[in-house]
Amino acid sequence: MAIAETATQHALAYARERRQGYIAGPSAHEPALIVTHPDVKRMLLSMRALTNAARAICYTTRRRDRPGPQRAQRGGAPSRG
Repeated sequence: MAIAETATQHALAYARERRQGYIAGPSAHEPALIVTHPDVKRMLLSMRALTNAARAICYTTRRRDRPGPQRAQRGGAPSRG
């Protein structure tokens, strides 16, 4: 989980500083940040969505592993040892 989050943060930081290509209009003489390109935006959003999905899976799994009031009344969770 931590690796995915760190990779997403580094990719976003890189996209915010890297310049490539030009934007049409008055500032056409200077290269554009790649974070403004639609494909890069799509890739960054995909990374963010997959990271958040993995985080949700981790939280859900952790919540199911933790004994709650219903499990305590039924004798607790099955032993794993």
